[in-house]
Order: sequence, then C-alpha cells, then structure tokens
Amino acid sequence: MSGNVTSMQSGTVYLQMVDEAGFKEKKDGFSRGAIIHIETGGRMTKEFLLAGIPPGTYGIRAFLDTNENGKIDFSLRGIEPWGTYRPVRPFMRRPRFREISFSLEDNLSDIEVLIK
Repeated sequence: MSGNVTSMQSGTVYLQMVDEAGFKEKKDGFSRGAIIHIETGGRMTKEFLLAGIPPGTYGIRAFLDTNENGKIDFSLRGIEPWGTYRPVRPFMRRPRFREISFSLEDNLSDIEVLIK
C-alpha cells in the first residue's frame, strides 16, 4: 500500500495504519507505520509505502511532530498538525476510529493524507 503525505511545515511526520484495537493502543492491535521527513517549509509532498497489510478494516492517521518528542501532543494551547486518510476534522476532540476507518480488500496506491 502506498500514497502521499502533504505538509505545509517542515519536520518529522509519523504515519500509522491501525485496526480498531491498534487505534485504541491495545497491545494485541495491528499497527504499521512510517516516519517521513519533510525538509523544507511550504507545501511539500512525500511518498510512503506500507507493506504486508492483510485485508481488514483500518484507519490511517498521521501527525507532524513539531517538538520532536515522538508523540502527538494535545493541550489547551492546541494540537500538533495532523491528518487522516479519510478527511475528518472533529471540533474539540480526537477523531474516532469509525470516522477514519475503511475496508481494505486489495492493495491501495492512491492514499492521500494532508497534515494541517
């Protein structure tokens, strides 16, 4: 499975494909990830590849790690830039798995994730 991630800022993007248990960060959940480095500011698109994904129901989420601590930060001051494969932007909360999930039956090669 492959696609593109686009960010308006430079930095490290953590992209993760998860099943529902992985979304909830359970130990038995499925998770595959990619780390993508965006070198320049302005609109920048980079390719990613996730191999060995069995058929199932998944969600793809990503975030730009602006403070380089390896995790997404939520605070009263705001949230680090993020995006999902299915463009969902809930107000004042994190997206739910059912909002970002999709059924994977075969290889996908046209995934687009916009970080904002």
